Amino acid sequence: MGFNWKMGGAIAAVALSMGLGMAGSAVAQTATDLKCNRCVSKGDIGKKAVTQGKIGTEAVVSDKIKDGAVNSDKIADGSVAPGDLSDTAQPAGIVYSSGDQDVLIAGGDTIYRTITLNAPADGYAMVNASWVVYGLNITARCSITTGSTVETTHMVEVEEPGAALINLAAAAVRGFPVTAGNNTFNLVCYAPVGTPNIRDSSLVAMYVPGNYD
Repeated sequence: MGFNWKMGGAIAAVALSMGLGMAGSAVAQTATDLKCNRCVSKGDIGKKAVTQGKIGTEAVVSDKIKDGAVNSDKIADGSVAPGDLSDTAQPAGIVYSSGDQDVLIAGGDTIYRTITLNAPADGYAMVNASWVVYGLNITARCSITTGSTVETTHMVEVEEPGAALINLAAAAVRGFPVTAGNNTFNLVCYAPVGTPNIRDSSLVAMYVPGNYD
C-alpha cells in the first residue's frame, strides 16, 4: 500500500504541475483594437520595406494624403504619363488636316477640310482654320462647323469686286463643347459670286478637359 501511495502521489504531483503549467501558458494573438499615433516612424521602416504589392487596393486615398505632401520634387521624371491619368485629367491634344490644295469653290455648300477629334472625356475643343481664296470678281463664304452647311453666325466672307486675279487670306476660330469619343469638325464653303478657288486650307482642333468661366 505504501508503494502504491507513493506512485499515486508522484502521478498526482506530475498532473498538478502540468495543470499549473497549462493554466499559466500565454498564447500570442493579433490585437484588433490597437490605437497608436506615430508609434512607427520613418526610421523604423527599412528601405524598400513597403512595396506596391504590400499596399492594399484603396489603402491610400486622397483624405489620407496631407495637402502639399505630393509635389513635383517627389515624382520622378517620366513616372507619370498621360495613360496614368484619369480620362477627365488628360492633357491637351490636337488633331489637324492641311496640305497642298487648289480647288474650285462650288456654288453650294461643300466641305473642303474635315477632322475628327477622339476626345478621352467630355470637354472642349478650340478649332482653328485658315485658307486662301483666289480669283477675280468673287465672293466666297466659309465657316467652321460640325455640320455640312455654312453657319451664318460664324461665317467668314471674302470678296474681291475687281477685275484682277488676287489671293485673299482668310482665317477663323471657334470653340465647341465635345463629348467623349469622336467629334467631327468641317471647313465648309460656297461661292455666291464668281468662280473662286480655295487654296492650302488648314484645320486644327485642340482638346482640353475643362474651361474657366
